[in-house]
Amino acid sequence: MLVVFYRVTGWLHAWQVGRNDPNVAHPITHNLDASGFRHATHSATVDLRWDRVHKVRETEDMFLVYYIPRFAYFLPKRAVGSAREVEDLRDRIRGWLPAGTPYERDS
Repeated sequence: MLVVFYRVTGWLHAWQVGRNDPNVAHPITHNLDASGFRHATHSATVDLRWDRVHKVRETEDMFLVYYIPRFAYFLPKRAVGSAREVEDLRDRIRGWLPAGTPYERDS
């Protein structure tokens, strides 16, 4: 019963976002360089300097750039390109992060 509830509530939340968020109909762009991470939507742009990043976590499908412990911006790996480009971006991010900022990679 809980599994069904979880799946239905996830679907309902996605449906509500699609109906209420004007950004859903427009592209989201991500730019990463030595100065930081930029997340741009139709209505807002966020610039996050690397020295203000709480941590970066890499999953099988995406990079998560946390600006506080529980909230992150995401970059899907499919948007990066080939496996070699993902590996290159991984190395660059690690190089851009200040000493002591965690980089976590799921197995």
